[in-house]
Amino acid sequence: MDKELLNFLLSGEQQKNFKEKDDRMFEILNKLNEIDSKLQLLLKSKPNKTLCEQILEKTYIIVSHKDVDPKLNPSLFILDLDGDKALVTFKDTIELLQIYFKTYKEEVEMKLPRRLMPLFSFLKKNGLIYLDHEDKTYKFI
Repeated sequence: MDKELLNFLLSGEQQKNFKEKDDRMFEILNKLNEIDSKLQLLLKSKPNKTLCEQILEKTYIIVSHKDVDPKLNPSLFILDLDGDKALVTFKDTIELLQIYFKTYKEEVEMKLPRRLMPLFSFLKKNGLIYLDHEDKTYKFI
């Protein structure tokens, strides 16, 4: 540890007699290590991520309607799943998905980027999109 920091922590006392102050120095070092470990744990465990952070991490999230205010989050796409739950993602993501639908038509599953596959799979599995056999493109219900 830097001598200036120890000097500051020991209220400006000189470090000439380390043997006399060993106990105090180790006590301070232990406290500093304890503080550091708690801060590291806090930074790693950050439990309350924002909606945007959660969506960026997973592409989409399913949350209760009360957790999302469309007025506060105008860039979010909110799709009602049932009375209480909603699928939430970014509007840009849905627009990108629609572009892929129009461009690659029925081959969209093979051309989609890996990042969009979870959303596409969820929408398809739950019947929120379908393959229109007339023009061979996926469409939202």
